[in-house]
Amino acid sequence: MSAIGFVQQKTANAATGTTLAVTLDAASTAGNCLIMAIGSAAAAVSSISGGGTWARVKLSASHVYTDLWCCYNCSAVSTVTVTFASDPGKRMLNLSEWRGLKFASTPKDANAAAAGIGTTQTTATITPTVAGNLVIALALTTAGVYASGPSDFSALTESDNGNIHMFSGYLIQSAATVASTGWTTSSYGGWDAVIADFKENEDRTGTGTLASTCTLTATGAKGGRGTVTLASSVTFASAGRKAASGIGALVETLVMTAAGWIAYPFLARMGLSTDSVVPLVSIASDTPSVTTVSDAPTIERLT
Repeated sequence: MSAIGFVQQKTANAATGTTLAVTLDAASTAGNCLIMAIGSAAAAVSSISGGGTWARVKLSASHVYTDLWCCYNCSAVSTVTVTFASDPGKRMLNLSEWRGLKFASTPKDANAAAAGIGTTQTTATITPTVAGNLVIALALTTAGVYASGPSDFSALTESDNGNIHMFSGYLIQSAATVASTGWTTSSYGGWDAVIADFKENEDRTGTGTLASTCTLTATGAKGGRGTVTLASSVTFASAGRKAASGIGALVETLVMTAAGWIAYPFLARMGLSTDSVVPLVSIASDTPSVTTVSDAPTIERLT
């Protein structure tokens, strides 16, 4: 099952100017991928700022400018600004956030463009190289209002700016099969469409910051037997990854926090709470410390 998931989207449109900004309802999560669908009447995009490095995925401009860009492994961001090469007149944006996409390098895979004139806007076909990818499709048309579509895809928010209309949708594939979709409109017009797929994050191993906490408390008579309670937890702070459940053993938790007592070493699993009955002996220090030895964690993708 794919780990890819839709997080949020936001649209914006304007009639004049060389820039247009879109602000998400909530700041994006660092490490996620942002995808920008752009439609304009008369000019191409020259740059995008906000969240990290943006790169064009695919452009089609036979009738109207239909453009798809992405920013992978982005920093947290709320507002992203698109700059056009010149004032395109009417233009519109759809900014979407996605989790679970490849982030160590570009997630871009296959892409294609198509154009035509009529009441149907059908993308070209692409075949992803691996299973579990995200497919994004985008169409821009000068035809009348939306009638139906996208076929076999989930729709993203439609944008309408007078005499141009932008449709987009997505598909999360379970197998690497041919992908294509389309829309129909109420009247005849010129259109452009692009389609592209983005690779799932399949990393299973890696490095990051392993943060652990451990609290030991003890009760019992000196020289006798008592109860030691261990509470511990583990997180793996690497964008897009988490530690597999139960990975990372606390080996030899040596010192309890109750002043004047020490528990004999015992084993415990990270992420669990354990009560153990162990011998207790007196120590001189009133400020004992806790010493742990942790196994290197095995990393799995977020699901």
